Amino acid sequence: MNIDSTAVQTGMSVVGCDGAEVGKVTQTHAASFTIERRGQPELSLPFGAIEEVDSGRVVLSVMASQVDQLVGAGDAAATGAGATFRCPYYSAQFHQREQRNEHVRVAH
Repeated sequence: MNIDSTAVQTGMSVVGCDGAEVGKVTQTHAASFTIERRGQPELSLPFGAIEEVDSGRVVLSVMASQVDQLVGAGDAAATGAGATFRCPYYSAQFHQREQRNEHVRVAH
């Protein structure tokens, strides 16, 4: 998913696609953003690692426990160019929600 970098703001909460807290946005850059995490070093991630920005929070496309795997995922990930990550947990929830919505649309 292409995320408009202006949608990510300093102070926003960052969560994994499983809903678990990752940290808060401390800085935004041209192709990445920096997260402050409790008890862990700050982390810079590409905008390509974002599943969505919703209700004042950044939802990553990986589970919170997998965030460190995004670091050093290659040049594309470092720049955000063409970097895409997908979370099976989030995708399954989204698919189920879409199926329910389709069922409601058909029922009317």
